[in-house]
Amino acid sequence: MLKLVVATCLVTIVALTAMCPPATADQGVSVSLGRIDVSQRLSPGGRYHLPTIAVTNVGNVAQRYDVVVNYLDETGRKRPPSSWFRISPSSIDLAPRESKAVQFDIDLPTGARPGSSLAMIEAHPAQAAEGTLISAAAATRVSFPVKPANRLGAWRLKVERTIDDYSLWSYAFPAFSLAILALFMLRRSLRVSVNVERRR
Repeated sequence: MLKLVVATCLVTIVALTAMCPPATADQGVSVSLGRIDVSQRLSPGGRYHLPTIAVTNVGNVAQRYDVVVNYLDETGRKRPPSSWFRISPSSIDLAPRESKAVQFDIDLPTGARPGSSLAMIEAHPAQAAEGTLISAAAATRVSFPVKPANRLGAWRLKVERTIDDYSLWSYAFPAFSLAILALFMLRRSLRVSVNVERRR
């Protein structure tokens, strides 16, 4: 009798296991900003810092997300090349319900064509997890106008941007100061030399 009860219990457990679906991973992602509309006309050659976006893993599994530039089909708007955007970091690892900030800049080349541009900063899973039900993506719409290029102004902005990139201001100012001091000492030395010759 005991053996029959045990056997019945085992059969019941196996049957319930077969009826229950396997656990599945649910991927999801959200971004903190739905859209960023830049009203100021941007100058070619300049770099522009945009608001930080928080990317959140709203799924139930840890996941790596890629943050990329994507596009919408909208007439009258230019598609800015992805090279115009600097995204940092462009790949993030998030635990369930964890958020991380992503900073991005618009980096316009000197020859950027004028007009209204539209792009999407999109976050999506780097790869689908095993047993995933849904692979989602979320994006922030970014629009900005570019004004006609002034070649001289564009190159000036590019030089300033390069100096900023390589922290050259920290070297340029001391070098400039030393050059001024050397010029002052040289002029003083020449003046002393001339005075001595006049006394002769």
